[in-house]
Amino acid sequence: MATTLETAITAQEFVRSAAEVLDRVRERGEHFVVVRDGERVAAIEPVSAAKRAHGGVTLRQFIDLLREAPRPDSKFADDLEAIQCNQPPMAQTQWDSSSTPASS
Repeated sequence: MATTLETAITAQEFVRSAAEVLDRVRERGEHFVVVRDGERVAAIEPVSAAKRAHGGVTLRQFIDLLREAPRPDSKFADDLEAIQCNQPPMAQTQWDSSSTPASS
C-alpha cells in the first residue's frame, strides 16, 4: 500500500497561505497537516483521498443509495415499537429540569 507524504504546516502559516495551500491540494493532490502548539490538529487533503480513507460518499450518492435500498416490510413498525417498549427508562439529567416555561 502506498504511503502519502504529508507536509506539516503551522496554524499561523496556514492562515497566511490558505489560498496557496488549497490550490496545491486541488491542483497537485498534496496533503497537509496543520500543527498547533506541536500537536497535529487538522489534515487538509483532496476530497477523493478523504473519501477513500473513510469510505465516505457524497450527499447525492447517499440519497441514491437510500432510493435503491429495499423498503421495510409490514412488520418493521411493530419491531421498532417492541424495541422501544423494552428500553430501560433513562436517568433524569440536569437538562430535564424545566428552565423554560411550559407550553399551555
